[in-house]
Amino acid sequence: FLPFGVSVVATTENDENWEWFLQNLKEVVSLQWSIIFISNRHSSLLKFVPVVFPNSSHGYCFWHLKLNLRTTIKGRSRNCKFIEGLFKECAYAYTIREFDEKYNDLMVGSKDNKQDVLDFLSRVPFEHWANEHFPGSRTNIVDLGHFSCTCGRWRVEGIPCAHALRCIIVDGRPIQDFIDPMFSVLFYCQSYSHNIPPVDVDIGYFTTAHKEVVIPPEVRNH
Repeated sequence: FLPFGVSVVATTENDENWEWFLQNLKEVVSLQWSIIFISNRHSSLLKFVPVVFPNSSHGYCFWHLKLNLRTTIKGRSRNCKFIEGLFKECAYAYTIREFDEKYNDLMVGSKDNKQDVLDFLSRVPFEHWANEHFPGSRTNIVDLGHFSCTCGRWRVEGIPCAHALRCIIVDGRPIQDFIDPMFSVLFYCQSYSHNIPPVDVDIGYFTTAHKEVVIPPEVRNH
């Protein structure tokens, strides 16, 4: 998994410039690996990404989607932030069941603007913004069998990362079974189960070279 961010400097974002960029990108990116694009849904990208990279996955940036949703319902709803929050919960749902629950919450929570929300969602298919429906891997991959996550934190710290914790809880398994044994009470007790003998050193080693007493400087209180 290699995140690769690109900033394109051009006079304007149009079909010609984006097609040129994607064709050049194709020359330097290995096609033997699955490629995932995350973009702001610019019309030129929607048009040429499937053409130049037919086997790639294309996800839509959630931040831009949130702004688009806000524009759609702005001035028509007093609970715009609330609806955005429900939309975010849908986007980050980890299972189909959770997504369906959050989607239902979104429909209920936006009942006064339901048609606006439905019109917006009709333009952004689930597979381009919802984690559970996304065909590619736009999230960290957790392997409970090998105590690993692609974020790398679990391997380094020995304690399940947030991604792993989510999987463990959904799977209904004890969290303590996935924590490195070195953090257990058993290992703690074993560390101090033997006598720790004092270090045999010459006491003179700790004798100061100067025996004069150093007193603090005189100060006056103001």
